[in-house]
Amino acid sequence: MRILLRQAMEKDGYRVVEAVNGQQALEAYTQFHPDLVLLDALMPVMDGFTCCGQLQALSRSKHAPILIITALEDQESVDRAFRAGASDFVTKPIHWAVLRQRVRRLLHQTQLYKQLARSNRELQTKINELHQAQKALQESRERYALIAQSAHDGLWDWNIRSNQIYYSPRWKSMLGYEEKEVGNTLAEWFDRIHAEDKAQFQGKLSAHLAGLTNHFETEYRLLRQDGSCGWMLCRGLAVRDSEGKPYRMAGSQTDITQQKAAEAKLLHDAFHDGLTGLPNRLWFMEQLEKAIHQTKQDPKSQFALLFLDLDRFKVVNDSLGHAMGDRLLLEIATRLKACLPSNSTLSRLGGDEFTILLENCDALRVRQIADRIHRELSTPFNLKGNEVFCTASIGIALSHSGYEHSEDVLRDADMTMYRAKAMGKARSEVFEPAIHDRAIARMQLEIDLRRALEHKEFMVVYQPIVSLNSGRVAGFEALIRWQHPQRGWVSPAEFIPVAEETGSIVPIGWWILEQVCQQLRTWQQHSVVDSRLTVNVNLSGKQLTQPDLAREVKQILHKTGLSPSSLKLEITESVLMDNVDAAVTILQQLKTLGIQLAIDDFGTGYSSLSYLHRLPIDTLKIDRSFVNDIDCDPEKIEMIRTIVSMAWNLGINVVAEGVETKKQMYQLQALRCDYGQGYFFSRPADAEAAKTLKYFEIRGSRSSRRSKQHMPTRHIDLMETRHVDLLENSSQHATKTFSLPDLVDLGGHGLTDRR
Repeated sequence: MRILLRQAMEKDGYRVVEAVNGQQALEAYTQFHPDLVLLDALMPVMDGFTCCGQLQALSRSKHAPILIITALEDQESVDRAFRAGASDFVTKPIHWAVLRQRVRRLLHQTQLYKQLARSNRELQTKINELHQAQKALQESRERYALIAQSAHDGLWDWNIRSNQIYYSPRWKSMLGYEEKEVGNTLAEWFDRIHAEDKAQFQGKLSAHLAGLTNHFETEYRLLRQDGSCGWMLCRGLAVRDSEGKPYRMAGSQTDITQQKAAEAKLLHDAFHDGLTGLPNRLWFMEQLEKAIHQTKQDPKSQFALLFLDLDRFKVVNDSLGHAMGDRLLLEIATRLKACLPSNSTLSRLGGDEFTILLENCDALRVRQIADRIHRELSTPFNLKGNEVFCTASIGIALSHSGYEHSEDVLRDADMTMYRAKAMGKARSEVFEPAIHDRAIARMQLEIDLRRALEHKEFMVVYQPIVSLNSGRVAGFEALIRWQHPQRGWVSPAEFIPVAEETGSIVPIGWWILEQVCQQLRTWQQHSVVDSRLTVNVNLSGKQLTQPDLAREVKQILHKTGLSPSSLKLEITESVLMDNVDAAVTILQQLKTLGIQLAIDDFGTGYSSLSYLHRLPIDTLKIDRSFVNDIDCDPEKIEMIRTIVSMAWNLGINVVAEGVETKKQMYQLQALRCDYGQGYFFSRPADAEAAKTLKYFEIRGSRSSRRSKQHMPTRHIDLMETRHVDLLENSSQHATKTFSLPDLVDLGGHGLTDRR
């Protein structure tokens, strides 16, 4: 803080002398005779109040005002500061504009006081020297008149014995009066003091006259001629006789109305949003703390916090611009105000987030208000001719949860708002303890997940991919497993989505790829697996967007010595369809390395055949949702038949995932599917067990073996051929026609991967 003050003062052109504690401050004061002292209330060795008192005892203290900087705002600390002789104080955190203004004002007044003191000393000396009394008095009057004319502040000089007071022309004009419109009595001054400020003014004046303070200083409001009140800063100094009794007092008065207005504006801006004018987070949290305190005092006094976040507000900013986004926020603030009772507090927390504090409101009434907000926001907004729809998700936290701190209420409402978004948006949800428990568990999972790689808690297992024609193990899919040190085995369905969201999936993905490549290379070197065997590794959407994807894969292949042809990377269909053009470019780069590529979970979305033709794909993996109940669901049979026939005509082999029964395997054989993968053959196994898997005994139906002789040609020019004949079933050669550019809807059958 001391360094920041020094830098700020030096920047304003002042020469600054520093002292690290009160004792050094006394020594520096004696040596350098400063024009102003800035004291921190809390200092080592000697606190600011003690130091202030000792500075006042020094001979030059009357010429150097003391400004105390303190974080203490209680009345006792304020009184102690003034009793110690402080001229003013500034509270922490420091408002720099206010500090600079007060420093300038104090320095300006110091100069005036020095001149006045000098004049008084000269006058006193020359009065004592009788032969120069008349000349000295004349010079003093001339000097005083010059100061009064040149000073921007109003000056006053009170003869305490005669109880008459002189007001300078500037003093009178500050109140809107001409020279002759104000007399020379104290009533001209005191009767114009604002009623709320009189007690403070008279108290400080009496304290100075009684010798309790070294100087008189106060801020107060004074009535002007036009009926308005102006803020004034009045400072003065009493002259005492040999017995210490005051007989004269003089000082100045500064109009600080503008400074007060600036301070009020700074204070308002500190607690309000600059765009909407609503209270900001700081103000809202103070009101929330008061509501919590009130509930503790009176349990019947309940409150509710509504945390509101606009749905898809970013679309407005991105499409119409931030100016339109700001306009929308203003209109939303107006609509929200119209929905709320008078005893509520609406604030803008930031961005597109609003909070509402409802006091003395039961749960039913809270729900009604939330529903009203949803209805109000459902009406479109007109932004300069643009019709915009904007909904909101609302999280509600009720006070009956027994909150102690405002941050906890805000946290719970925020979490509940995200739950409302996850449940479809444009709705409200009320906080339940289970929401917090899930959030804590999720946070812990994220922490544990980041440490899992470092602590070697992950392992790779291998599930065989079996030829449905020969029973040979043609390859494996590498899958990750996590053995948590406390929880044991954690399901991939639980931690993979978290890894995707947090970005941890990228380093995890590279670790898996390197482990798999090294393992397969080891098998090959020891001739424990077929040289034609490949291993599939899943590539996450996050990895696919990495700019150095191909280079990273190439480095891993080079490091492990594995042939690129032994590696097959799997990418889910949904990831590819997000940006087909970018996906084609990335896959071509990988294909150039000699790597095989597969589309995983095929059929769970909308897939265009023209896109498939563009993608350098070797394998389609039919999602397990199509294999479930294949032995009794004709619709799924037809879907798989379509996918298999399409793949054959594109020169792509097909793997069916989720094969769990013999009937499913026979049906897939009948549909001429190339490969199968699932628990029917083997659960995922560790490397030692996986290398022993060579063949599986399978027996295909006669019709499936016979139908292989009628397979359509794999290599077809899709640009010239508009129709392809598909075998209707395994025993008949009827054909069904479809157009290749058509969009095949294979959606609506997605299931969570249980592998």
